Amino acid sequence: MRLILRPKLRAGSRLAALLCAASLLAGLLGGCARERLQQQEAYVFGTRVEVLTWEASEDTARAAVAEVLHEFDRLHRAYHAWEPSELTTLNSAIAAGQASIPVSPELAAMLTDAKAIAATGDELFNPALGHLIALWGFHSDTFKPLRPDPAELAAAISARPQMADLNIADNRVTSRNPAVQLDLGGYAKGYALDRAAAILKARGVSNALINIGGNVLALGSKGDTPWRVGIQHPREPRPLATLPCATAKRSAPRATTSASSSSTASATATSLTRAPATRQRERRPSPCSSRRAPTPAPCRMPPANRPTSAANAGATTQNASASTTPCG
Repeated sequence: MRLILRPKLRAGSRLAALLCAASLLAGLLGGCARERLQQQEAYVFGTRVEVLTWEASEDTARAAVAEVLHEFDRLHRAYHAWEPSELTTLNSAIAAGQASIPVSPELAAMLTDAKAIAATGDELFNPALGHLIALWGFHSDTFKPLRPDPAELAAAISARPQMADLNIADNRVTSRNPAVQLDLGGYAKGYALDRAAAILKARGVSNALINIGGNVLALGSKGDTPWRVGIQHPREPRPLATLPCATAKRSAPRATTSASSSSTASATATSLTRAPATRQRERRPSPCSSRRAPTPAPCRMPPANRPTSAANAGATTQNASASTTPCG
């Protein structure tokens, strides 16, 4: 007969073994969670762009986000407000008094939509203020605060350029006011979010969070929990509150709010097949509800956006009081 002696584990040793096993399990679960969340960043539209996807494979997510970033770059180059682009060509033609100026179907649709949005807000949202924005020094890759010449500033204001001055028909644009200089900074990021949502869905990505310098759009959710978006404190590196954003379950598509003059958290994608004016009439409140953030930890704060002056607040997407950033 053989006796097999097995040493008894002390209480401390058993506890250490349990803690080791728990740590290993947590690491494995954490690794799984990281694999389900894919993140890619870029610098487009003069700001940081971040795209988070959930539950899509790494290959699917990378291919879809790469296409989104390529589309962002295309839009940035096509509708740049001061570097050579289709938009600057149109502005030069308007300033020269030309009529029936040909534009691309995409730009015609964007201007039609922006004109409709401006009309619903008594022209307070005004992408026609490009010259005024330039006077304040915003037409530069590196913002430098400027104090415009009072006489030039008064002349720009008295000219009263508005989107209502534009006649857009058959992919041609005519302005009754040569002072109209278009700057789509307050509109293009919302349009880009719509395009990103359409691309991601077409590529099989149903859950994503897209952030363009504080303009945020959520698709689906992050598993069983909604995506969360933080509202950044204007003077401190911490969030004021967080917003849970979940896709609204409606039979009709919801109009995006991201083309407004302030930073937004749009929680659903807009169908791009509907007429722009129709989408604007369907606008409804965002399904995001606010909750005060208990600590400054939940969100990664992006670099401060360019300041907004009172003169061009209607035509930019930045908000001088707070901006949004994804918490995931």
